[in-house]
Amino acid sequence: MQKYTHLVVGWTFSVILAKLLYGFEVDIQSDLASFVDLSFISLGVQGAIFGIAPDFDHLFKGLIQHRCGLTHSVYTFTALAPIVAYLIRFNPVVAALAVFLHWLLDALNPSGVRTIGFTLDFFIKHGMDFKIANVRYDNHLANFAVCAFAFSLLYYALAS
Repeated sequence: MQKYTHLVVGWTFSVILAKLLYGFEVDIQSDLASFVDLSFISLGVQGAIFGIAPDFDHLFKGLIQHRCGLTHSVYTFTALAPIVAYLIRFNPVVAALAVFLHWLLDALNPSGVRTIGFTLDFFIKHGMDFKIANVRYDNHLANFAVCAFAFSLLYYALAS
């Protein structure tokens, strides 16, 4: 998926999680002040950051490949993201959720994602252990549909 899709999904689901876990009361139709609550925005921004964080592997071309096990595997959202989030004083649950959703969205691509492995090659090279569909990352209609779904879910969660 495109980076904007990872940003949108990371942000929207983090805001939904914030409402569910921390009980933020938001009336999006009449109470803009409660929607602009700093902690509410902070968790959304954390979700957006961690929503694209696995793609930072592009910065290390030559050392690791895109969608390698280090950045796109079960280890990433169960251990690496929460630990990094804790170290930088972000919410580990939000980080794990955002990275999991990134991983799940990338599993829609033909090249898939990694799951669990124990070799050095697993962590530094791309391979496909898990794939859900064959949606190309540059399919903007699919990306917009995912974003629309995320925003619709956000509206529903905040309106209820």
